Amino acid sequence: MRSLRFIMIALAAILVASALSLGVSADTPATADTAAETGESAPVDTSTLSAEDEASADPEVIAAYNKMAFGLVGTSLLDRYYAEGTSPALWLILAACIASCVFVSYLFGSVNFGIIVSKVFHHEDIRSYGSGNAGSTNMLRTYGKRDAAITFIGDVLKCVAAVALGRVLLGLTGGYVSLFCCIVGHAFPVFYKFKGGKGVAAAAGGVAALYALTPRWWIILVELAIFVIIVAITKFISLGSVTAMFIYPILMSRLELGWSLNILFAFMISALVIFLHRENIKRIYHGNESKLSFKHTDKHEKES
Repeated sequence: MRSLRFIMIALAAILVASALSLGVSADTPATADTAAETGESAPVDTSTLSAEDEASADPEVIAAYNKMAFGLVGTSLLDRYYAEGTSPALWLILAACIASCVFVSYLFGSVNFGIIVSKVFHHEDIRSYGSGNAGSTNMLRTYGKRDAAITFIGDVLKCVAAVALGRVLLGLTGGYVSLFCCIVGHAFPVFYKFKGGKGVAAAAGGVAALYALTPRWWIILVELAIFVIIVAITKFISLGSVTAMFIYPILMSRLELGWSLNILFAFMISALVIFLHRENIKRIYHGNESKLSFKHTDKHEKES
């Protein structure tokens, strides 16, 4: 019950914060489609617009980036706002979009592939073995490479789907909201008594989906390089994951050159994943964390 209350409070807070932030965005200048009529310049999301495109100020380029920044539905809502003003229907559609980003993404995250794969192929619950975590690392140690790969791919794709939903509805900010809620669902799945995984694969898939088609695609490579280097040196997957997630919001805040709701969610995602690894951090400190190995362990032996 405590987990359920925590999740409901967290999702409600995200819903309110998103509504306030996206409501404020209605006070920004007009979009490219209405700029010609009003004489105002279109809003441009600097996180997706390259320096060359920003300098060119091409209306078609700006319109394309607006759809990337604000989403297909979000751009349409802004156009409607500047054309007709505010209305109950407009706010109702916006509320429905935000609620979809929050609750649908949480349900996406609650589909835990580690639990599904362990029950389908082995008629067992992965949470009963090893670290008790329903993620791909514990699947690798307990059942092997095939089951770990299926789990990893499934957890990545569900976050990609959640981010895609958020970006279509409300652009980059919608993607961040959806990613955070999907990770919350992955860690505290409503379908499995609120005990799930630690969100590494989910976060990786979500970050890739956020930036794969933007000029900042290289962020994905930087995060991957950090993870690989740390794991190669220490053989601790958990340490590589925590380090990459620790650096991610700091990197984003430097690139954004200021604070925004996107940066806030980047820090929230980082904090959540690191919090979920708190037991791993304790084991690393005490010197009894399991190192990366492709060999099966005794699955009936719980980690201390």
